[in-house]
Formats: sequence, structure tokens, C-alpha cells
Amino acid sequence: MNSMVIITTGETSKRHFANALHRLSGGKVSLVVIQRFKRKSPKEVWGKTLERVGWLGLPSELAYYLICKLNPKIRQALGYFRERTLDETQNGHYVPQTFKTYSINSPETESAIRKANPSLIVIWGGSIIKKNILALAPKIINMHFGWCPEYRGSNGNQNAILAGDMEHVGITIHYVKEKVDTGDILARVRADLRIPPREMFRNINNSAAKTYMDIALRLFRSEKVDAQPQNLSEGKTYFFRDWSYKKEYLLAQKLIALEKKIKG
Repeated sequence: MNSMVIITTGETSKRHFANALHRLSGGKVSLVVIQRFKRKSPKEVWGKTLERVGWLGLPSELAYYLICKLNPKIRQALGYFRERTLDETQNGHYVPQTFKTYSINSPETESAIRKANPSLIVIWGGSIIKKNILALAPKIINMHFGWCPEYRGSNGNQNAILAGDMEHVGITIHYVKEKVDTGDILARVRADLRIPPREMFRNINNSAAKTYMDIALRLFRSEKVDAQPQNLSEGKTYFFRDWSYKKEYLLAQKLIALEKKIKG
């Protein structure tokens, strides 16, 4: 039990992270589990939307969908959350062994991780991890794109901005428990509100990835890393099912207004 497993999704930034962690640990990332997502048909997407908003709300949601997809300023603003600086000199493939799956909690995924026998599992993105996977390593950590405990669950930073709660925009690194985003906090990276939102998110995304890698390496080496329990009476857990295109539109408008205010 002297290796790490990374559970993630297929974005370029996450591949860079996995390769860097593998290199800095001396080749100790034994497996990268990559969750893949099946493309949903328009019928499935709008069927779920209908369940959420009802027939009366469907025309409005369709209108917001079209605005978000067709307005370039809104598309650009919504893309700020994914801003980060990438090292283009890195290889275009994973250096560690990979295992691709559509089901992160499946028996096949469990078997692959069990074979790797990790002392640490590092999670970045994907579906909620269930008990069978959580039992496979003594330490499991996650990077949550929201400020815990105030904004647990889905779209943490997006919900904070919608609420006008800019002081709680940031990224949380924490131990994983069965209940989502409730584990003890290892570190938090707060957004710099003095700079435009595009640069703000680029900075916190870059800083959080470096902090996450440092914490992962320290825990893997059995070094002491202080952790702070969360007060779960503070804040709430947000769910993806409660998100909507109307919220995306309002979020983009807030980001555009914030950018104009800062830039003068």
C-alpha cells in the first residue's frame, strides 16, 4: 500500500495534474480512474427539464437556454469558471496507467482500484463516490470548487455569486466522507475580489491545483497536515437538479457587471 490513485474526468487540466503528481511523487500514481459521461439525447435533457420546471416554466427555460448558447458575451462569462494556466510542454497523454469507466462506483472500477491498493485516493471531479470505493484507501481527499461549509455540493461558486456572497467564493480541499463535501477541511483558497472575474478564477484555479498537489504529496509521505472539522449547521448543500438556464443567465449578468465595475 504505497501508491496513489486519482479519480477524475477527462479534461486536459486534470491530465496535467495527474502527470505532475506522478512525476513529483517519484512515479507513485499507480492508476488514474477517468470517469466518462454518456451524451444525453435532447429528449432526455428536456424531459429532465420538464420534470424540474413544469409545462408553465418550459418556454421561459427554453428562452434562457437559447440566450446562454447564442450570446457570445454570456458564453464567455460562464467560461470564466474553467480558466487556468496550462503547461503546454507537457505530454498529450497520461503517463500513469488509466482505467476508463462510465460508472465510478461499479464493481469493475472497485476491482481496478483494489488491485492498485492505494494508501491515498485523490479526487478531482466526477460523480459522488459511494461506500464501496471509500473503503479502498485509508485517506481520500477531494478538491471542491466552492467555499465549505457555506456552499457544499453542486455549483458552489456559482451559487455564491448568485447570492451576492462574494466573500465565500473560493476552493476547498477536504477529506472525503460519505456525505458530500462534509469532510474535515485541509485548506481553502479564497478569490481575490480586486481583480476581474476571468483573472480571479484563473488565479484561484491555478493556486488551488498547486495547493492540492502539495497536500496530496505530504499526506502520501505521511507528513502531518492540519485539518479543521466543518460546522455543518452553517451553509447548505446545493444540488445540480436545482440548477437552471435562468440561473446561468443571471450568473453571467452578474459576472459581466462585476467585470465592468472593476475595469471601470
